[in-house]
Amino acid sequence: MTSQGTSILLYAISLFPALPFGSTEFTLIAIIGLLYIFRIIGAVRGEKYSKRRLYLLPTFYLLIMVLTFYTTSTYVILGAVLLILLGLGAGYAISKRASVFEKKGKIFFKRSMAVTSLWTAMFAVNILTPLYYPQYDYPVYFSVFLTFLTGMIWGQVLRLSVEHAVFNKEGPGNEIKGEETR
Repeated sequence: MTSQGTSILLYAISLFPALPFGSTEFTLIAIIGLLYIFRIIGAVRGEKYSKRRLYLLPTFYLLIMVLTFYTTSTYVILGAVLLILLGLGAGYAISKRASVFEKKGKIFFKRSMAVTSLWTAMFAVNILTPLYYPQYDYPVYFSVFLTFLTGMIWGQVLRLSVEHAVFNKEGPGNEIKGEETR
């Protein structure tokens, strides 16, 4: 495992001599904070449904997960793929708060705050740990757990896609919320 190195994201940020918040740590904390605030607002208020909107953020999360992965070991990468698949099932199962609903004649969806919060917290730990404790192998383990959580986000997307199909089949005026309608 190559945990002595840094992730691609940390390397890219280190190339900028004048960071917006003065240091790498504060810049990363600001990015993580903004990401979390926008995700919580979307989880509380809901977002207008479109396939692009539903799939764009999880694709971004997958890209971030790849950019912050700390190893090139074949076994760890194969294990990560397995964890994504397990996370997919877990995300589908525990995203009962994710819902599709109609508001003002338009279809909206809400994501699960638990999955979003877990992913953001693990992302913060995954990014900030090597800055404060570069001598440890923690980033490899955090990268693997972040992989599982990314799979959970995709499981939530799968649940929302299924609920949207059910919503369209049953017609407007219905709210589909997790397991309550099944």
